[in-house]
Amino acid sequence: MSNELRRWMTLCEAMNPKLLVAFRLNGKVSVGDVGETHIDLGRVLPYLYPGQDVSRAEVGFVNHKGHFLDRRRAWDYARDNDLLGKHATSKLDHESLGRPQELDTDDLLVVPKNL
Repeated sequence: MSNELRRWMTLCEAMNPKLLVAFRLNGKVSVGDVGETHIDLGRVLPYLYPGQDVSRAEVGFVNHKGHFLDRRRAWDYARDNDLLGKHATSKLDHESLGRPQELDTDDLLVVPKNL
């Protein structure tokens, strides 16, 4: 594959909306890989933040621009970018009644880990 094609593919990937699981603690953000859950990433938090109380880490997601989103903002982002899977149906019903929702990993479309 040529370098130009590789750069083009990287640029296209960066422009596509996506959400990756993340934790934020003391201003440092740790991001999971495609297909990982918060539970997967949570298992390595003590190694990423040695000597810190990882129970205080903020749960969220990182979008395709690298911005950390809390669970409520991530819900809005996922809804607006068609990233919600079938598990989010009941939450969409509640949202239509004016109840703000927070995104869980299970609410997202399932993406295979090998992509």
